[in-house]
Amino acid sequence: MRGGEEVLKVFVPVAVGWECPQYATFGDSGVLIISDWTPQGGPSHTTVHTGREQDGRFKAAAAPVPLDHGPDFYAPALLRALGEDRWLLWGWAWEARDDAWAHEAGWAGTLTLPREVTLAADGTVVQRPARELLALRGERVLHRTGHVTQSGSAELGQVSRTFDLTAVLTPDTTGTSGLRLVTAADDTEYLDISLDPTTGQLTVDRSHASLDARARGGSYAVPCPAATTGTAVELRVIVDRSIAQVYLGDGRVLPLRFYPLAEGPWRLQARTTGTDRSDFTVQAWNLTPGGICQEPLLAGQGQDA
Repeated sequence: MRGGEEVLKVFVPVAVGWECPQYATFGDSGVLIISDWTPQGGPSHTTVHTGREQDGRFKAAAAPVPLDHGPDFYAPALLRALGEDRWLLWGWAWEARDDAWAHEAGWAGTLTLPREVTLAADGTVVQRPARELLALRGERVLHRTGHVTQSGSAELGQVSRTFDLTAVLTPDTTGTSGLRLVTAADDTEYLDISLDPTTGQLTVDRSHASLDARARGGSYAVPCPAATTGTAVELRVIVDRSIAQVYLGDGRVLPLRFYPLAEGPWRLQARTTGTDRSDFTVQAWNLTPGGICQEPLLAGQGQDA
């Protein structure tokens, strides 16, 4: 690609470096993806530039925006599907735990699941799980429709440590509402996915997602304007042991690493903190391993059934 230097000079701050550039074309439109790093913190995040090709050069049409809203995603790679006009993307998900723990476990890092990348008519980059992932679905283990109030959570059912979930959530505009993945029998270990009507965001909170203090916590957000209006929000969440990948229906993505250690069983809840109600329709399928080698989180830890 020619013209990349000019694009970077215009849109990338001087104090930020860039690496792993990737480029995809959609007709006469183009998408440039860059992985950004800072001198203080090193690898940081990914940004995407959209524009058009003119005279063999890519001309950015707007300021860059985040490609991905998760804390553990970097250096994505693009691949055009063989024989198809379809772009696939993988990213690197680094560890979100102390180095000593990773050394103890004997492995570190993983690739995200493949995504399909498209370009909407307004120039927005849209990302969805690759359609091939549907073939990994095994038994549908839950299908629940109902509502939940502040008086108590709704138990939706159990899932395995690798599952694929779809949900339609109508948020309670008087408080936060969403789903909780509970991984401990006594409810002390859990991952929260919530819609916040005050900020207009979907948040994923891993502050209580591991009983081991060496796992990183924190809450991370992705814009979700429908949360402020009470409009139904579509989600797809794919969990594979130590990584959760959350897709919004509008094409935004938030993946993050988490490290549940409790014996389980894993189960899902619907919850709200508001004074009204939150409606939900949730389905989940356990994923079949498909011959993939599954490593334990800790060296010597037994495989899950």
